[in-house]
Amino acid sequence: MSLDSVLVTSRGLCQIACLAWFIYDYFLTLDDEIEHIWFRKFNLTSGLYFSSRILSFVMLIIGAVGATRTYELSPAQCSIFHWVEGIGSMIIFVNTQLVLQYRLWAIYDRSMKILLLNGALFVVECAAAITICSMFYAKPSQASGTMALPHSDMGGESCITAPPMQWHLSSSAVNTFLVYELWLVALAVIRTVQTRRLLNISGQRSLTEVVAYDSLIYFVLIVMSVLAVILVWIFAPVYPGFAAICFTRAAGGIGASRLILHMRAEAKARKEQTFSQPECIGVSIQLSSSPDNGTMRLVRARPSLANTDSPRPSVTSLNSLHQQRPSITSLVSASVLVSCAAASPVTMRGTSPPKHASALPPV
Repeated sequence: MSLDSVLVTSRGLCQIACLAWFIYDYFLTLDDEIEHIWFRKFNLTSGLYFSSRILSFVMLIIGAVGATRTYELSPAQCSIFHWVEGIGSMIIFVNTQLVLQYRLWAIYDRSMKILLLNGALFVVECAAAITICSMFYAKPSQASGTMALPHSDMGGESCITAPPMQWHLSSSAVNTFLVYELWLVALAVIRTVQTRRLLNISGQRSLTEVVAYDSLIYFVLIVMSVLAVILVWIFAPVYPGFAAICFTRAAGGIGASRLILHMRAEAKARKEQTFSQPECIGVSIQLSSSPDNGTMRLVRARPSLANTDSPRPSVTSLNSLHQQRPSITSLVSASVLVSCAAASPVTMRGTSPPKHASALPPV
């Protein structure tokens, strides 16, 4: 029987709740999107932002429409529907992980080692997820079918999902994404610890810390949504069952867009603070075993990792140091920051100002 009626079911309510959450968050961040995306030059970050927003919205619309209307469906058609939903969810996760990788590559001084390592693990992750999904969706009779919708006087047919004993396979596919994102969070935290050993920041966090904090918050958001889905799968694996997976799609789209918006807002705020306090300068004194026995570097203070569209900090080398240290065979350095009252003093230790002080590509 073919019906063109809107049905109220637990499956449909799950999908509607996910769509409402996504739309609500979009309007909350619309002003930030206009300021930091629409009026900025289009680049890779903008592309990742729009792809995350648009793809998540399209997948949530498909799920909501498919869950609230009934049609005369065959098992083959249901299989196609589940493949579309599964592939769409994977693309949303992948898109968000590209955002996370892009930020990590930047705070690691655009390291090729980090880029290649994360890229290789990313390929392994995708291959594992695709393999698990292929096992799960291999037989349409096991992954989908048609049945009368319960709790409805309307009758009709709708796609169902896996039998009760199959939920753990699909959850394993999601877990592969969680393991990789946990790895990305660990890298961000490690870099933050390394940065704090080089830079003593007071008054505000460095952008490296912002990246790590955002990554951690996003990871917690995704974990909470996945745990909620797994609990639903355990207690109601078939119905509503996989309808709850839409919460992970919504969380992925919301998290990815907020990661980008927050980073651009932080960068703009630090850029404006720098221009309003141009008198703050940093002085770095560097001793070495060179013929001059030393150099002095004057670094004009620009926020590390903040103004990512600006060139690197200007460095002026001065011949100085009246004391000779011929016994020095390795590089010894010290640095001092002269700052105004409102600026954040930064004390640097190391051979030179850290490269990641201006390493972020345009965001």
